[in-house]
Amino acid sequence: MNPRMNVHPLRLKKCTYFSLLFVVVLVGSLSGFSQGFGHARLWKAIVYTDSPKVKGILYQVSDSSVVLVMADRSYNEISFSTIHKIKLRPRFGKMEKVVGFLVGAGTGAAVLASAAGRGREGEPATMAGIFSGFTGFLVGGGIGIAVATPVYRLIFTKKYIVQHEPSGYARLSAKLRRRCVKR
Repeated sequence: MNPRMNVHPLRLKKCTYFSLLFVVVLVGSLSGFSQGFGHARLWKAIVYTDSPKVKGILYQVSDSSVVLVMADRSYNEISFSTIHKIKLRPRFGKMEKVVGFLVGAGTGAAVLASAAGRGREGEPATMAGIFSGFTGFLVGGGIGIAVATPVYRLIFTKKYIVQHEPSGYARLSAKLRRRCVKR
């Protein structure tokens, strides 16, 4: 019996490609759910002024100022004339972490299961694939949760430099109004 006839190299590649396709479809379908239904996305604002930076939720923008909701639920109005830079980050919830877990778990399971099954045949290859796939699922899922928030922050953070002239204020307020709670 020829040992090369028992293990088909294309079968391993199909399994890996199927796993990667599954991960891509899963991420694509879940990213639509992470947008939320029927409510505005809340943006955390970090406003850099002459005094220390101010953090809060972007609530309202007028032609000359920004209103933030602070942690103690009070409102803080800051004039554009004192602002140097505004950094906006969307708030991340459970759905983004679930997406991160599923992407990491699927990738970890596919990679470790396919790596463990190489060079083995029969029942040992199956058991090694199952054990390694389960281990990859847990480890990859943990890494996916840990990496999800920094990746989302890197992609979705918006920075605005305030130009201290009247036309600069008008352009900035138009850009910020789209991300306010109260429009």
